[in-house]
Amino acid sequence: MTIRPVASVSLVNRYNQLNFEGNKKKNQHQNSNSTNSISHKLAVPLAATILAMSPMASSASNKYVDRIEDTIELYEIENLNNYEQSDRKIIKHKAYSYEASYQKPNGEVYKRNEVRVVNFVSTDNNDSTFEEVNIGVIDDTDKSNPKILKTYDLKDFCEYNYEIVSSDNSASNNFSLQQMFINDIEKEQNSNFTRDVISEKEICKFVRSELESPRNNSGIKVTTYDRKIRPASSYDLQNVAPANTMKNAVPCDYSKYKRLGSQDYKGKNGNYNITYYSITGADEIELVSLKKDGGPALTVRANIPAKATFFAKDSEPQIIEYGIVELKDGNDRKHYISDMDLTNALTIIYNDPASCYNVFTCKPGNKVYNISPKGALIPLN
Repeated sequence: MTIRPVASVSLVNRYNQLNFEGNKKKNQHQNSNSTNSISHKLAVPLAATILAMSPMASSASNKYVDRIEDTIELYEIENLNNYEQSDRKIIKHKAYSYEASYQKPNGEVYKRNEVRVVNFVSTDNNDSTFEEVNIGVIDDTDKSNPKILKTYDLKDFCEYNYEIVSSDNSASNNFSLQQMFINDIEKEQNSNFTRDVISEKEICKFVRSELESPRNNSGIKVTTYDRKIRPASSYDLQNVAPANTMKNAVPCDYSKYKRLGSQDYKGKNGNYNITYYSITGADEIELVSLKKDGGPALTVRANIPAKATFFAKDSEPQIIEYGIVELKDGNDRKHYISDMDLTNALTIIYNDPASCYNVFTCKPGNKVYNISPKGALIPLN
């Protein structure tokens, strides 16, 4: 499900900024695993967030506010002035609603409505800058009883720019991804370090705009990694760009075959000549060759309209489409070209029974990946 931004709504001053540290200290003795505990670092305008999320008729507003205020009492500290007396102040925030999926130990999958609240916090009495970025996760499945699940500190923001490099060193199907690395505040304070990731586009876009603004005094910058990757024999993407193996590839010898015709195609990263042959001498296409930009003529062995899915477990997985064409030279060595225009052309040829159905392999592929902090692809299937 796509993440939905939640508009900000102001409540009375008493509930405008909440500090939940007092409740955390009180509840630790009662239940160390309580989902309601939260660090002082997340001063969430909780009531405003929940009101903004929940459409309601104006006639029901007062009753709904009463219910929210009752809920807030569960979290409220005894002295709200503690927050005001500190140097911490939220200068900007935004909330996002989405549906999260989880799996129980027995394999059962369940879903719940969650809200991520992003806070930009000033800690130096200067409201024009922020020194921290905090993210809170709220279980909003029960609208009358929202629960604080976790709070995080933003530590790193990374952008990854990828080029899919073919065996002739041409590049196309370029794409970019972003992810934010966040630390669980409670575990970090208990020296039980853990790091999670947020990759949803809308959240990343919002946070990045603030990190690149003059208000950013946090020391957190956008780190960019440029990586070249390659299509491989398993039709997935691998991390090391190839050498130009097609430059000295041994051309295939088609002189003993009957030539039936040819076509020229213009792709995203080159021009191609596709030629059709009969191996048996009949008037049926039994072999297809490809020659790119005056290079050697090679035999088409496979054509893969592929998809790469990133962040599959997130609420908003990102899918990249790309093409892989596998070629074989005169020494039976394999080479790969990634050009979506070429893949689309070969797919049309493959699907035409009058041309070369089953002469080469043509089947879609779908691979799933995670990304390391420095942008290395981690295949999951």
